[in-house]
Amino acid sequence: MGLPWSIHKNGGWQGQWHRVERWRQLVPEAAYIDPSSDETLDYVYAFFQNFHSLRYWLCTAKVVPQQGIEAFCSSHVELKVIRHVCNATKHLSIQRAADPDVSILREYWWDSWRLQALHGAERYDLLELIDKSMHLMRDFLQPVLLSPAEYKKAANWNPTPRWLFGSESELGAKERKQEKL
Repeated sequence: MGLPWSIHKNGGWQGQWHRVERWRQLVPEAAYIDPSSDETLDYVYAFFQNFHSLRYWLCTAKVVPQQGIEAFCSSHVELKVIRHVCNATKHLSIQRAADPDVSILREYWWDSWRLQALHGAERYDLLELIDKSMHLMRDFLQPVLLSPAEYKKAANWNPTPRWLFGSESELGAKERKQEKL
């Protein structure tokens, strides 16, 4: 039977969405500091695993019918790649033929490292894939995720990492000051 509650369930499916957003913020920060480190790859894997798990949170909470989320995820190649990266980083080997092999690699390009995924014959930049997937999911969830004011703020969402602007408290103070004007 187990215990009745666990802290990871706080916030329900929205809590999982916010976890995905936090991992999304950490990936480019880590990639900027040291894209060749194992810690950066850990952040990338955590993002993909949490992002992919969001679909199950949405179905279990009955926010979106399973057929709806499945149709949405199958209609976007980026979300298919995320599923395959998630499964590849969770399991030693994949037995299902529906899950093609995916390889994750670091590529030195001109003067910096890039994180890439090879998925079939295609190559994907992982940071671009993360941004695209966040925009796709945010648009998909817009009717249930946000109030109109929150959606307006999310539509103006800037994927630039926090470290460019100073601390979050400084950034929050600037936003609050602008809202008062």
